[in-house]
Amino acid sequence: MKIIRIDHNDFSLEVECNNIESTYRRAQKKQSSFMDATSYKINEGIIALYNFESRNFQQLSTTKTYPLIFENKEYFIGITFKQKARVHNPFIYSQLRDIADKFYFREELGFLAGTINFGNDLGSSKLVLRYYLNKQLKEVIFEFEVFPTKLDYRKDYSRIIKDINDQYPYLVLDFLKKTYSSFKTGSSPNTDLIWWKVFGQLYKDFTKASQYILRKPNKRIVKYSKFQKAVHIKKWSSPMEEKFVQFKSIESKRYVTEYKRLSINTLENKFFKYAVNKTLKRYIRVKMFILARYGSSISTEFKEELRDIQKELEVISNNPFFKTIGNFNGLRQESLVLQKATGYSTIYKCWIMLNSGLSLLAGVQQIELKNIADLYQIWCFLEIKNIIQKLLGKEKPDEVDLAEIHVNDFIFQIEKGIKSKVSFRSRNGDHIDLYHDYSYNTYNNSSVKSFTVNQRPDIVLKITKDDLKDNYAHTYLYDAKYRLGSDLREGAPDLPM
Repeated sequence: MKIIRIDHNDFSLEVECNNIESTYRRAQKKQSSFMDATSYKINEGIIALYNFESRNFQQLSTTKTYPLIFENKEYFIGITFKQKARVHNPFIYSQLRDIADKFYFREELGFLAGTINFGNDLGSSKLVLRYYLNKQLKEVIFEFEVFPTKLDYRKDYSRIIKDINDQYPYLVLDFLKKTYSSFKTGSSPNTDLIWWKVFGQLYKDFTKASQYILRKPNKRIVKYSKFQKAVHIKKWSSPMEEKFVQFKSIESKRYVTEYKRLSINTLENKFFKYAVNKTLKRYIRVKMFILARYGSSISTEFKEELRDIQKELEVISNNPFFKTIGNFNGLRQESLVLQKATGYSTIYKCWIMLNSGLSLLAGVQQIELKNIADLYQIWCFLEIKNIIQKLLGKEKPDEVDLAEIHVNDFIFQIEKGIKSKVSFRSRNGDHIDLYHDYSYNTYNNSSVKSFTVNQRPDIVLKITKDDLKDNYAHTYLYDAKYRLGSDLREGAPDLPM
């Protein structure tokens, strides 16, 4: 079923999806303001959306409208070029090889087509089309949002991210996802991932400002002294003339002369040199890590882009201008040049942003987050812990044994296969244990075992009663793969199948 059309001077684009109406209706029930929940943008062209009420396409006329792109749905995208003989090498640009490789161009038809499935990734996304028209590279960017079908995107999703980030800073972040969320720089510690995402959105400004400074560097007047014989002095001051009268009989006598000249060895240029060199070194280090860790996952175009950026920074760093610039030893006082001068103010602003942390969901920078399935699992564990604390009237658990956060230089993750446990004791003597990533196996010597296969429920809640014989325990299992009767038949009780 066709759901989105884009009309452009050079092409027409259509988005199709099977069984989309049922998904649309499910999502509609969850969103608090569905009909103006999202927006679509394109830098060139006219967008039209399919309306399920009127059963026809309507040209987009408002900034806010209803979503049509959802999680775990397969979308077919077809692009037909109107003047196929004039169009060459069209492709969908993506950092992800998985997306770029799914699009094929049939030159004889002038038709570029492929599929995208966003899986459990939620948030903003872009479809970037690049092609050559009369040997000139053109880029058309279609922006949209991927919506959930089981959550209120604006309320629930934001709360999940905030709650996890409050207790596990940076655990919500990820790399090379199909969607992204917004953030602004903040005062939290700076990681390589945050630096990389900020740099990716600032490097064009950074390089443009650098090139401007190299053309028109800041200069200041510098005084310097020189000892010269009288015959070589062109301009005499009154004190010098008095000295000459006193020693004119001595031809070899040298007199102190002062000169002024413009110098580029200023504080601002020292800072500029320092910022360029440090940025280049960190860029190379992080780029090499990305190529080593994610080389098989990223597209050829993205690899070329990484190389081009490094070359551009190296050209700036190796400019002869820097040979006469001294070392930077810090800013001991405010500089109006760094704050206001063209080029310098941009470098200074970029430097501050590159060395700051982040504040989630509040700005214009773009960063990827873990998919909603991972986030929801972690959030449910933390939320059940909070509910138990509230019911027991406690400020915190009696015992905490959380799995360590594993950092691979880029992504923060809870170590797989290592259970987390928080424990409470109630006033009546009951013991309450809450587990995340707890395993049950099929071994005969296990006190509690699985009779089918090894299982690892997302969350296990175990309540050991103090007033029952043999410490009888109630055990509750929570996992998205366990289904309820109501999942298959609407109105059925929420009981295990």
